[in-house]
Amino acid sequence: MKPLLIVESPSKCATIEKYLASKDIKCVASFGHIREIKSLKDIDIDNNFKTNFTPIACKNTQIQILKKSIKACSEVILATDNDREGEAIAWHICQQFHLNIHTTKRIIFNEITQKCLIKAYENPVRLNMNLVNAQMARQIMDFLVGFRVSPLLWKLGNKKLSAGRCQTPALRLICENDDEGENKYIEKSYKVTGYFTAHNIPFTLNKSFSKLEGELEVYFDQVKEQNNYNYNYSIKRTNISPPSPFSTSTIQQMASNQLHYSPKETMSLCQKLYEKGLITYMRTESTTYSSEFIKLTHNFIETKFGHKYVNTEQKSQEDQETAHEAIRVTDITKVNVSDMKLEKKEETMYTFIWNNTIESCMSNATYDVLNAKLDDAFCNYYYSYKCDKPVFLGWQIIKNNISDNFYDYLSRLKKGSKLNLKKAVANVSIGNQTLHYSEAKLVSTLEKKGIGRPSTFASIVDKIQERKYVKKGNIIGNKIKCDVYELDLQEQSININIIEKEIEIGNEKNKLILNPLGKIVNNYLQENFQELFDYDYTNKMENDLDEVANGNQNCNHVCFECNNKIERYLKSMKSEQFEYKFDDNHSVIFAKYGPVVKCIDETKSKKNSVSFKKIKEDIDFDKLQQGEYLLEEILEDNSDTTSNKNEKDLGIYKEKTVVIKKGKFGLYAVYGTKNVSLKSFGNRPIENISLDEVIPILQGKTENTVREISENIYIHKGKTPKFPDYIFYKTKKMKKPIFYSLDGCDFDYITFDIDKLKEWIKNTHGLLC
Repeated sequence: MKPLLIVESPSKCATIEKYLASKDIKCVASFGHIREIKSLKDIDIDNNFKTNFTPIACKNTQIQILKKSIKACSEVILATDNDREGEAIAWHICQQFHLNIHTTKRIIFNEITQKCLIKAYENPVRLNMNLVNAQMARQIMDFLVGFRVSPLLWKLGNKKLSAGRCQTPALRLICENDDEGENKYIEKSYKVTGYFTAHNIPFTLNKSFSKLEGELEVYFDQVKEQNNYNYNYSIKRTNISPPSPFSTSTIQQMASNQLHYSPKETMSLCQKLYEKGLITYMRTESTTYSSEFIKLTHNFIETKFGHKYVNTEQKSQEDQETAHEAIRVTDITKVNVSDMKLEKKEETMYTFIWNNTIESCMSNATYDVLNAKLDDAFCNYYYSYKCDKPVFLGWQIIKNNISDNFYDYLSRLKKGSKLNLKKAVANVSIGNQTLHYSEAKLVSTLEKKGIGRPSTFASIVDKIQERKYVKKGNIIGNKIKCDVYELDLQEQSININIIEKEIEIGNEKNKLILNPLGKIVNNYLQENFQELFDYDYTNKMENDLDEVANGNQNCNHVCFECNNKIERYLKSMKSEQFEYKFDDNHSVIFAKYGPVVKCIDETKSKKNSVSFKKIKEDIDFDKLQQGEYLLEEILEDNSDTTSNKNEKDLGIYKEKTVVIKKGKFGLYAVYGTKNVSLKSFGNRPIENISLDEVIPILQGKTENTVREISENIYIHKGKTPKFPDYIFYKTKKMKKPIFYSLDGCDFDYITFDIDKLKEWIKNTHGLLC
């Protein structure tokens, strides 16, 4: 009979049996968890949260294999992963097969190499029940939130909706970011680049200009008169530290930014590399290596590059032998893994980790940084240019960074030299934009706020996308027209050239975009369970679980506190289903696959028949609930809602034709590019409605409109003193509007002459009215 080693993943078994051949062991896998909590009834809340676990039905075959193997072995050795989840899986194996938790051996290793496996095998420990209790407390709290709160979301009409202890705060982050972007005004200014020397080196002016005060034109006029600049520079030696070793969080962020891998994909690739024995365990918060590995790596660096490339001050892992290290390769001499027959992305990830491993063990890179400055004699502004030159590459020798070509030239220029400006260009710079979250930024924010733990970040980011609350995609920006100012002082006739240019703002790639469903779910949960999903409370729960894992907190107390909070909210919450009614026959509800319009047909031929029509993806549900949409405007396909036979040309109002139409959902007016509801006219015949009756409705289409400038431009009422009146700009092709500030408008924009107001908007913001 042989000793039986039980691991989680079957892909490890052959490698482990090979490395422990001298121990003559058999290795089998549990394929992860073998028991589960099936329903809320399995948690006895009144009896200290005593939990009934049931064997997972789909794992029955593997459970039978384990049972048979355990009967045929000389002893059982638990070798599940070195984390709370792995400890809990080991405990469940003991419970399922009646193994004594106090005497059954448990071995821990963080890399699948022969040396580490033999060391772990020869130094077994016992189950850590503090870790097991922490995992069980987390599982119970997740169950309480999921099974007691999620069903309330189903009243929105979709039983796939769910709330989550960490998932919901993550969704809230994206919602708040989206709201911030909606309420921000973009700031437009001009930044000046001056070109100097025969090399046309681009220096940047230390002043940004607003077009409002005409400062830019004044500055350019001064430049034409006095083109003489005093050159000076300083050189400062700077050290650039090597990157820190990868933790679970940082590898997800860096792989997202540099390799464009999602956190889920990153963890999957790392899992495969770990199981192949190429890297250490990938779920870790450590940022240090073992002293033994550091010594081996330093020897490798010294042999390959020389002693001065070694980081002699590097800190090592000083904790107990079973503690996690940072994520690293298991063999630093294995630079190339082409012989391993890895998939392309696995090979890319290995190289990514190898680079970080060796760079983090190397010495600082040293640069001389040159700051060049050009002062003028006529104002307090100056031009600057920064460049550097490597003195010693240190860790950057791995990627062989290249220095700026202008360093040598600028360092040879004599201090106090007089230089002439050859050309100045003022380009528009757009500021105060709120960018969407990337997966990397969301992981970073989750870590900073203490929402979840690094081992759960990937699943949190994946879950909110899987639930269709958020989608990853590209944001198509908006085109705006602006002027570029050029002053060429090498021409015989020195003039300021103004070139009209179209630029795109707001373009973003691979960002997390909030879906309407996500906004509705977040609003509902924040309204009814605010504190339960509060950032600070979520962080407190994570810290409490850490205390349980350290043996300083009772797991039942943590679960009790969470359940009490849910109970308080359940007693006071609202329970109505989301519905927005246009009229008695048309309302927006949430169906199985998202928001739709429920249509009731009361005609004799189809008495009370119900149909559902899909709505557009970019509908703003806050505006919907405020009555700012017509039914025709939200439908994805409303081609059958109007008929040429049911329309009447009422005439011209403010230089635009007004046409009244009878659509499938009632009367409405077409005015320019807008559809305006006329439901107040009821079923009146079209021929009996006049232009004079419709004009007041056209004027009051939205309560937010202070003044209409053109068919695409309005002045809207601000929500609060913090967000005053603003310019609202949206063309028919734009998915989202752009807001522009009225700062600098020193006249009454409500009563001011419309043509002069249009001219001000054009000159200030580049909008053609």
